[in-house]
Amino acid sequence: MWAKTDAIKPGQRPGMLFEQHSRVRILWTRYDGETLEQGELQDFSELPAIPEQHCLWLDILGVPGTRGLDALGAAYGLHRLALEDVQHQGQKPKLEQFDDHAFAVLQIPTVEDAGARFEQLSLFIRPHLVISLHDRGDLFDPVRRRLEAGRGVIRAGGADYLLYALMDLTVDLGFPLISSITEHLYELEERVEEAHADLSRDIYSVRRQLSALLRQAQRQQEVVRELLDSDQIDGIADQHVFWRDCLDHADRYAEGLAFLRESAADLLNTHLALISHRMNDVMKVLTVMSTVFVPLSFLVGLYGMNFNTDSPYNLPELGWKFGYLFVWGVMVSVVAGVLIFFRRKRWI
Repeated sequence: MWAKTDAIKPGQRPGMLFEQHSRVRILWTRYDGETLEQGELQDFSELPAIPEQHCLWLDILGVPGTRGLDALGAAYGLHRLALEDVQHQGQKPKLEQFDDHAFAVLQIPTVEDAGARFEQLSLFIRPHLVISLHDRGDLFDPVRRRLEAGRGVIRAGGADYLLYALMDLTVDLGFPLISSITEHLYELEERVEEAHADLSRDIYSVRRQLSALLRQAQRQQEVVRELLDSDQIDGIADQHVFWRDCLDHADRYAEGLAFLRESAADLLNTHLALISHRMNDVMKVLTVMSTVFVPLSFLVGLYGMNFNTDSPYNLPELGWKFGYLFVWGVMVSVVAGVLIFFRRKRWI
């Protein structure tokens, strides 16, 4: 499930934007190895220029409308088609590289009762500038705290390292999700012997969620791999070891989802096999009961026929002194014989 967005109309001009009415916050951070400045812009008309020495990070919460995106495009030379992709949420994870900047899309996953839900994260990068656009207000608080603390290499790493930090955090958001789904699968595994259709639906729902998450994770792997191999974005070659670590995290996330999906499939197959086995046991009992009563039904039906008993040839057993007890003895013997036969054949 994707965050709601306006659909692209057939025949619409490429790069055409539409007006948004949701509130947008523009958080800015400008820093270098020694200094850090932060604030919030009230309007897109206040966009700062790209610094020559410092790094500028614009963290935009919400999806800007036509005026806001036009201002971003004019201030920082962003491609019109990339700006259109910002508005049309539900883009698959991808990386697009232009002459002087790059545009990346990632999907932030969450799992709800209705299924997997994705929120789009759009990223622009050019020398000394990173722009992130998303709807989750506290998404990058850990990165912001690292910048404020001034420890490690993040303050001195430049825009390319900031891009790595943002993408690495986004990839790592998947690991708590894996833990949550794993616990849920353990709970379902404890109920696997229940012969309820609801359990089958629950397991299938988890498997469907995992399939959706895995598709996005595999595309996310490709984005990180393309960035790792990119020679158009300044500084990435200098941060090669960090990007390899990010790719390793993306690989582990995708492999974890693939393992869980297979586990869910195995759990579903086990549950269905147990239901089938239980059904076979029920059918076996019913078959034994039916087989036992077939000869009994024959005997009862035979002596229940309405022939004239005055003739010595019509059911002479009805005139026997112990005929009733004899018939009971025959029926008990037949039942015992059938059960012994089934037992020797190991059918019961």
